[in-house]
Amino acid sequence: MNSTAPSLFPPPFRRRVFSGKSGEGWQKQVLTHLIRPLVLALVLAAGTAFGTSRVLTQFPEPGGGAISKMAIDSTRAILYVSGTFTSLGGKPRSSLAAISLTSGAVLPWNPGIVGIIRALAVDPATGIVYLGGNFTSIGGIPRRNLAAITAAGMVVAGWDPQPDLAVISLAHFGSRLYVGGYFTNIGGEAVPYFAALNANDAQVIGTFLPQPNSQVETIVANASGLWAGGAFSTIGGVSRAKLASINPNTGVAYGGFSQTISSGIISEVVAGTDLNVLYATGNISTINGDSHFGGFAAFASPTGTLQSWNPIGFGSIPPAAPGTLTTVGGNIYLGGKFSEVGGEVRINLAAIDPGANTTDWAPTVDGQVFSMAAYGSTIFVSGTFTMVDGVARNGFAAINDSNLGPPLKPLLVPTLRAKGTLKPRTTKSKITLRGTATDATLVEFSAGRGGFKPAGGTPSNWKIPVRLKSPKTVVNVRATGPGGVSPLLKFTIRRK
Repeated sequence: MNSTAPSLFPPPFRRRVFSGKSGEGWQKQVLTHLIRPLVLALVLAAGTAFGTSRVLTQFPEPGGGAISKMAIDSTRAILYVSGTFTSLGGKPRSSLAAISLTSGAVLPWNPGIVGIIRALAVDPATGIVYLGGNFTSIGGIPRRNLAAITAAGMVVAGWDPQPDLAVISLAHFGSRLYVGGYFTNIGGEAVPYFAALNANDAQVIGTFLPQPNSQVETIVANASGLWAGGAFSTIGGVSRAKLASINPNTGVAYGGFSQTISSGIISEVVAGTDLNVLYATGNISTINGDSHFGGFAAFASPTGTLQSWNPIGFGSIPPAAPGTLTTVGGNIYLGGKFSEVGGEVRINLAAIDPGANTTDWAPTVDGQVFSMAAYGSTIFVSGTFTMVDGVARNGFAAINDSNLGPPLKPLLVPTLRAKGTLKPRTTKSKITLRGTATDATLVEFSAGRGGFKPAGGTPSNWKIPVRLKSPKTVVNVRATGPGGVSPLLKFTIRRK
C-alpha cells in the first residue's frame, strides 16, 4: 500500500534540492549519522512502496549478466537494451535485445553481436538503431566498434565507419550522428575522441573538429544545441573542464561552461524538459569550490552558469556514488547509490519536480542503479539490485510514477475458444465451426493447403463455414491482437 514517504529529518532540517553551498552545521551532521542508519534499516526491511511508485511485473529480467544501457524508440514503442546478459525473459539474447513497451514482451529483434555494446541511439524517423562499443561483428557481418541496425534486425549495408577504438557515447539529431569515445581515427580520418557523421551513409563531416584532449563519455544533441561531457580539459580549441557547449557545425566551444570541476569525469548529461537546464552526473566532488558530494549538478542553458541544485546531501549512508539521470513530465529522475535527496529518505532512486522539491515517488531499491529511461509514466531502471518495493526484480525494473499517469497495462496474447467439440463428426457435406476470441482484432483459419483467411463474424463471436471433401478435414484457427498471436486452435472433422 502506498503511503507518504518517510522524512529523515524533522521539518526544521528539511530542504529543497536547490540548496547552494552546503553550509550544514555540525548539529545536522551529527544527527544525520546517529539516526540515518536506523531509518535506512527500517525502510529496507519494510520493502514497501512509499508514495507514488508501482513496479510493473510484465517486463522481463536479464539472465547471465546486467543491462547497462537503454534507448527508446517512442515512435514504435520499443525499448532497446544492451549489457552483459546472455538471456532476457528466458529467451537467448547476447548483450542486445528489444522489448515491446506496450506488452513487455521480448521482441524477435536479435542481431547477434561478438563483443560489448556501450552506447545506443535511435533514429525515430527510420527506426535505425546505432550501436557503439567494443565489438568485431554483428549478425555475422564484420563491424568494428560502430554499426547501424534496422528495426528488422538487419545490419545496414555499407554503413561501416570503423573507429579504431571503443565508442562509448552516441547522440542522433536530424541527419547527424554524434560519436564519442576513445578512438583517434574514424571513417579513415584522424578525428580524436569526438566526431560527427552523416547518419545516412556514415561519412565523417570534416568541418566538425572539436578535437578534445581525452574521451567524450556523454553527448546531448537537440534543437537548442550540442553538449559533451567526459574526461577532457580542452575541447573546441579552448580550456573546458569535462563539460562544454559545442557549435554543432564547426566543433568550436561556445562561451560559458568554463567552471572548475575537480578530478574525475562527467559520465552522463541530460537536458531538462524545457531545455533551459542541463543536468549532469559523474564521479566529481567539487565544482567552482562548491561541494557536490553526490556527483550531481545542474547548469543553465545556454550560458553554462552553475545552478545551486545539489540534491545528494552530506548524510547519504553509504557514501553516494555517481549514477544516472532521465527527465519526463517536467521532473528530473535520479538513480545511483544514495540514501537521501533533498533531506528526504530516498533509496537509490528519486524524483525532483520543476519547483525543485523532492516528489513522493520513492521506490525502495536494494542495490545501485546504473541506467534509466522514461516512457510516458514509466521509469525503466537497471543496476545491481534484486528487489524493488519488495518485488523481486533481478537488475531491471519498470516503475510507474502515478504523478505522471496510470501504469502501462500489459497487452495480452489473444485467447481462442471453440463452441462445441474440436473433433466434430457429421454426415453432411458442410459444417460451420464457431467460437470466441478475447484480446483479438482478427481471427483467421486455414484448411488444407491454402493459407490463412479471415473468419466470418467478429473476433468475439467468429464462425467458419467448411466444405467437407474428404472423410477427414483439419482446420487451424488463430487470433491476432496487439499482444501477439494466439496458439493454434485445431479442429479435426470426420465425415461419416
